[in-house]
Amino acid sequence: MQQSGKTEAPKNLLWNLVTRKERWGLSLRGWLFVLVCAICTGGLLGLGLQPFLAVSHRVDTKILVVEGWVSDYTMAAAVKLCEVFFYPSQSEKFVN
Repeated sequence: MQQSGKTEAPKNLLWNLVTRKERWGLSLRGWLFVLVCAICTGGLLGLGLQPFLAVSHRVDTKILVVEGWVSDYTMAAAVKLCEVFFYPSQSEKFVN
């Protein structure tokens, strides 16, 4: 028997393919907390990874490797580095 006169929505529809149930979800404050945590985590990872990935140690060798995606001014600096530290040119490499 129903006491309040309201009809309750069915819990299962379409031969139990769709069910209705109560769930917990994040509020606006909860989403803001998750966003702040994600930003802080990303910032800390970025600050920690940048020094590791940006290490540049020069070694005594006759080969200079420059990546192809660098800008024009970086390529000019690499050319000056070749001139200062005397890296052999292509023709000098194969002459014995």
